[in-house]
Amino acid sequence: MKRNLKFAFYALITAILTAGFNTPARAQSALDGFDPNADGVINAVALQPDGKIVIGGDFANVQGVARSRLARLNPDGSLDPSWTPAADGIVNALALQPDGKIVVAGSFHNINGLPRDYAARLEAASGAPDSWSPQANGPVYAVAVQTDGKILIGGAFTTVRTDSRPFIARLDGTGIGTADSWNANASGSVFAILLQPDGKIVAGGAFNSIGGQTRGNLARLDPAAAAADSFNPNTNNTVWSLARQADGRIVAGGDFTTVGGLARSRIARLSPLSGGADSWDPSANGTVYSLAVQPDGSILAGGNFNAIGGQPRNALARLSAVNGAADSFNPNVGGRVTAVAVQTDDKILVAGLFTNVGGDVRNRIARLERGGAVDRTLNLGVAGRSVITTAVQPDGKIIIGGQFTQVLGVTRNNLARINADGTLDTVWNPNADDVVFSVIVQPDGSIIASGQYANVSGQPHKGIARLDPVTGAADSWNPNPNNTVYTIARQPDGKIIAAGAFSSIGGQTRNGLARLDPVTGLAESWNPNPNTGAFVFSLTFQTDQQLLIGGSFSSVGGQPRGNLARVDTVTGAVDSWAPNTNGIVFVTTVQSDGKILAGGLFNTVGGQSRGNIARLDPVTGAVDSWNPGANGTVRSIVQQSDGRILVGGDFNTIGGQPRGAIARLDPVTGLADSWNPSANILIFSVVLQPDGKVLAGGAFNTIGGQPRSFYARLTNDTAALSALNVASGTATLTRDGAAARFSRVAFEQSLDNGASWTPLGTALPSLNAAAVKNESLAPGAVGYTLTGLSIPTGRYVMIRARGFYRNGYFNGAETIEDKVQNVYLFTPTAAAVSVSGRVLTASGAGLRNAVVYLTKAGGETISTRTSTFGVYRFDGLAAGQTVIVGVNSKQARFAPQIVNLDDNAAEVDFRATPE
Repeated sequence: MKRNLKFAFYALITAILTAGFNTPARAQSALDGFDPNADGVINAVALQPDGKIVIGGDFANVQGVARSRLARLNPDGSLDPSWTPAADGIVNALALQPDGKIVVAGSFHNINGLPRDYAARLEAASGAPDSWSPQANGPVYAVAVQTDGKILIGGAFTTVRTDSRPFIARLDGTGIGTADSWNANASGSVFAILLQPDGKIVAGGAFNSIGGQTRGNLARLDPAAAAADSFNPNTNNTVWSLARQADGRIVAGGDFTTVGGLARSRIARLSPLSGGADSWDPSANGTVYSLAVQPDGSILAGGNFNAIGGQPRNALARLSAVNGAADSFNPNVGGRVTAVAVQTDDKILVAGLFTNVGGDVRNRIARLERGGAVDRTLNLGVAGRSVITTAVQPDGKIIIGGQFTQVLGVTRNNLARINADGTLDTVWNPNADDVVFSVIVQPDGSIIASGQYANVSGQPHKGIARLDPVTGAADSWNPNPNNTVYTIARQPDGKIIAAGAFSSIGGQTRNGLARLDPVTGLAESWNPNPNTGAFVFSLTFQTDQQLLIGGSFSSVGGQPRGNLARVDTVTGAVDSWAPNTNGIVFVTTVQSDGKILAGGLFNTVGGQSRGNIARLDPVTGAVDSWNPGANGTVRSIVQQSDGRILVGGDFNTIGGQPRGAIARLDPVTGLADSWNPSANILIFSVVLQPDGKVLAGGAFNTIGGQPRSFYARLTNDTAALSALNVASGTATLTRDGAAARFSRVAFEQSLDNGASWTPLGTALPSLNAAAVKNESLAPGAVGYTLTGLSIPTGRYVMIRARGFYRNGYFNGAETIEDKVQNVYLFTPTAAAVSVSGRVLTASGAGLRNAVVYLTKAGGETISTRTSTFGVYRFDGLAAGQTVIVGVNSKQARFAPQIVNLDDNAAEVDFRATPE
C-alpha cells in the first residue's frame, strides 16, 4: 500500500511539538562565540595539546572572575576553574613542557604567594608553582624548552641565582632551575628565542654582541658552546619576534628599518645560512611584535601598525610567503597585537591591548576564522517548520536544508547557505518548493540536494538536483524519481547512490535504491532491489566500500532483511549480514574498529532488546553489550575522533541520563557524558564543524539555554585536534578530540601554490599506530596514512588532506573538510641515517633497559633497549621516510613522536608521564 509520507512527516512534527522534554541540570551553550573578556593586556598565549589555551599578561579578571595575570581557557573560551595561579607582576612569556607543565616568565616576584623571581614553572593540573626557581635578577621576556628538557630564558637580567648570565641563560629543567655552563654573554636584552630543529638557538633583542661576536640584535648560537655562528643579519634596531618557515628561512619582526644595510621596515625574511635578507619585503609602518607561520605557509604578523604588505591593515595581517603581499584576511584589530597563535583547526588566536576586532567587542583576546572573521555566536533566526539537514563546505560555508521560508530575515525556501562569518550568502538561492532532506558537497564545489520538492530554481527537478556552487541554480542533471529521495551518497568514483520512497528513477524501475551516472543522471544496472514499497533512509559505506542500507523494508534482492542490510557496491547483491531490527532504521555509521552503529525507531535487534540505538558486529550482525537505550527515535549519529558519539533525535532519556533530544555517549559504556545542550524538542541533524562546534538542526525553539528557532551552533568542551605530517614517501593525517571521524581522506598535491591539485591517493581510517602501541593517546584517535609517495624535495609542495564524512538526518548529508600544509622536504644528504636519544623518568633520570620501538614508513616495526643513562640508537635507516618512535612501558606513559628522516635525527628524547 502506498503511504503518504508527507502527511506522516507533518503529523510527526506536530506531535513532537506538543510533547516537550525535560530540562537538564547542566547544559552546554548556544552562545558559541569565543569571548574570554580579559580586563588587561595579554602578552603571551600558549596552546596545550588538548586544545586548552594558557594566557599571561597584566590582567586581573577573565570573564568577570578574578585571575591575576595568568589564566587557562577551555577550548570553547570558557575559563578553566581548576587552574588558578596568581602572579604579583606582569607575565611576558609562556612555554609548554612535554609533561604538560607550563613555564612562565615576566616581571613578577611571587606566584601563589611563593617567591619566584621573574620565572616559574606551574603544575599542569592546578597551576601551582613547583620547586623550579631560577631566581633571575631582572625581567624575563622570552622562554623556550629544548628537546632535552633544558629551558632557555632571555630578558633584562644579568644573573641567575648566583651565576653571571647576562640577558640569556640555559637552565636545568629537572632541579631548581640552576644555570648550566652554557653562557652566550649578550650585551643587551633578549626579547625572542627560537629553537631550530638542529638544536641551534636563534636569539633576538636589543644587543650588539653575543656568543663572543659582534651581532646587531639578532644571532644564532651553538647549543654546545654558546658561540655565535656565521648567521649575521645585523638589524639596526630591536628584534621582538621570530618565526621559522618549513624551508629553514627565518622571519624577524621588530622596530628595525634596515637588515644588513638593506631597507627592511620592521619585518624581514632571512637566509638560514648567512642571515641576509631576501627579496621578501612586506614593509610595516609600525612595530611587529608577534609572528606565526600557518600550515599553508602564509605568515601572520601582529603589532602596532596600520599598513603592511602594501595594504591598510590594523595591527594584524596575513602575508604571502611568496611576495610578502597582504591577502584578503583583514580582521581590523582595534589596538596593539602582542601574541598570535594558530590552532590545530587552523583558527587563529590573537591577543594584545585592544577592545574590538572587526567591529565586535573583544577585550584583549579574540579567535578568528580562517578567513579573518571573528569567532562569534551563530543565530540564524530561521522561520518555518524545521531544519533537517546540514553540510559544511571546505571554505567553512554552511548549507542547511529543511522546511523553512526565511533565514536571517531574508526569504529562503528550504535551502540556504551561510558564510563562514555567520552572514547569509546572498547570491546562492536554489529556491526549492518543498522539503529538503539531504545535501552533499562534491569535490568540484557543486552541491546535490534531495527531498520531496518538485521544482528548484524555477526548473522542474523532482526529488534530486545538482546545484551550481555560486548561484544555487540546478543544472541539466535530472534523474527524475517518481517519489521522495531521502538520502544521497557519493562514491569515490563520483557515482551517486540515491535512496528513498521511489519506484522509478533515472529512467529505470528501482525500488527505493539506485545508482546514478554523474553525467547523464541515468540509473545504472546496479540494483539491490528492496521490496516494493520499501523506504530506504540511510546509506553508509564501510571501509571495504560495501554499502549499509537502513530503512523500512522486509527484503533486499529477494532475501529477507528486517530494515537493515548490506549490499555489494559492484554487483548490488545482498550479503549474509542480517541484524533484523523490528522497526525503522533511520541512521547508520561505522566506527574506526569496524563496528556499526544503528539508530532509529526499534526496540529489538536480532531478538535482543535495544531501545532505538545499537552497536553491531560487522561480521555476524549481532549486537554487543553497548546499550545506551534511548526512549525515543534516534535520527542522527556522528562520531568524534576520540570515539565519543553524538546522537540527535526525539528522546528525553538516553545513556542512563535525562537528555533533551541530543547527547554524547561514551563508546565503551554507552553512558551519556556531561555534555548536555538539551533542546526542548526534536533534533533531526547533528554535525561537527572543523573546530569541533556542534551544528544542530530540528524543530526546537530552545537549546543550549538560549532561544533558537530550528537551528543552533553549540559549544563543545573538547577541542578538535588535527595534524598533517608529510615525508617524501608518506602522508599521515591524525585526528583526535572533537574532530569529526572521516570515512576516507583523499590526499592531493599542488606544485603551483594551490592553483591546481593532483591526486595522490585515498586513505581509509585506522586506529592511530601510536595509539595502538602506546596508551598515552586516546584509544579513539584515528589516523589516515598514504604510503609509497614520491613528493619532490628541495622545493615547496602543498599537500591537501581532504576528508569526507556523513552527517545530518539519516546521515544523508556529506561534509568535506580540508587540511592543507605547505611542505618543504630537504633533499637527503645520506642514503642511510640514524635516530638516537634518551628515555627519561619523570624526574629526568635516564631509564635503563626500556623498550624503544620504531615503525618505518612501510609498516615494519623494529625495537631496541636503552643502555646506561637511558640512551638508545637506531642505525641504517633509509633516508627520506617518516617514522614513528615510541617507548613501551607499563610503569609510565611516553608520548610517541613522528620523525622525518631527512638526515640523522639526534636528541629524540622521551620523558615519562607517571601513571
